[in-house]
Amino acid sequence: MKKTKVIVFVFLLVSALVMFISTTHISAQNIDFKLDGEQIDQDVLKDSQAEINSVLPKIARALAKPLINYITNLPMGSHPGSVIHQGGGDYHVTHPSVDFNNGNGINTTVIKSATGYGQDIFRPYMQRNGIFGLGTAGIEIFRNGVQLDDRVVRSNQTFDYKIPGGYNTEYGGYEIHYAVHDSQRWTPKMYYININPPCTQCQTSFDGEINDITTNHVMKDNRIYVKQSENTASKNSVSYSPILTMDELYTEFYDDKTKELTNQTKKIAPGSQIVIDDVIMELTYNKEKGFTTLNFNSEYPELDYHSIYFKGDLSSEYEIGDSLTLVFELVKTEEINGNTFVELDYNLQAEKNDEYPSLDAFVKK
Repeated sequence: MKKTKVIVFVFLLVSALVMFISTTHISAQNIDFKLDGEQIDQDVLKDSQAEINSVLPKIARALAKPLINYITNLPMGSHPGSVIHQGGGDYHVTHPSVDFNNGNGINTTVIKSATGYGQDIFRPYMQRNGIFGLGTAGIEIFRNGVQLDDRVVRSNQTFDYKIPGGYNTEYGGYEIHYAVHDSQRWTPKMYYININPPCTQCQTSFDGEINDITTNHVMKDNRIYVKQSENTASKNSVSYSPILTMDELYTEFYDDKTKELTNQTKKIAPGSQIVIDDVIMELTYNKEKGFTTLNFNSEYPELDYHSIYFKGDLSSEYEIGDSLTLVFELVKTEEINGNTFVELDYNLQAEKNDEYPSLDAFVKK
């Protein structure tokens, strides 16, 4: 009788723990553990699940801490981490977007504190907040003041840092430094990938990349592609040529459900010509770097303007209040797991040449 009561008690305790974890984190998608390419026996995973769950909340709490202002070394209370539990010990964390170098007390760098377990992976990246643009971000990883990794990345380009040390051994003192040297708005993000369940027979090696790392993210060649949560026009075979404002074009790429800029469109199919007809709200010339920024109205609270950048000084040709008509092509860039991803030809040209395009290539004659 006593044995039966103990079994019932343990069952209730485990059930309560599982319910607690599932209600404190958003469940997305389980990523199966594999050993030498074969599926690990599910009974082995079940045996280790209680131990896995016992460490997850601590990781989540560390990831949820606000960013730190590099200049003041103080937490940025308005920039906490929003943590999503992916299942299997994996987490995705995103912070509110950061205005770098805009005279708001934030210079080039913000810092994220992190705690991890041996052989797990930090996968940091940044997303530029705008449908047009060029530029790179710097991501550095430190532990106890010592630099361990230093990368220059483009928007949504990521890399993996594998935490050295023993399996299921906690290692604190990590910092991820996100840096942008231009006056731009970027969103710091990161994946925490649990590679090894904390049991000897479940220790696995990471080989290859993980696709469909969330319900709306896929990865290829160390670049994250963001899907729309609803059906998209990127799968359509019929193209059309809409005339839009900058705000309407942003809406095409923006997912209202996930509040994220995506690499798919809602209505416009690949191959379509897109005509933008809008009014210039602000114009500035960067003499040092030789490009002009044109700003257009935005109805999105996270964006003061929709900005586009062109090579050279346009201040003698255009002024605030002028109407401007631009023509772009929506280009199919990737097909991954049946998902089509697209990009504007403006961005493809800018990235290929590593400089902002000339206005003449896109202005309607």
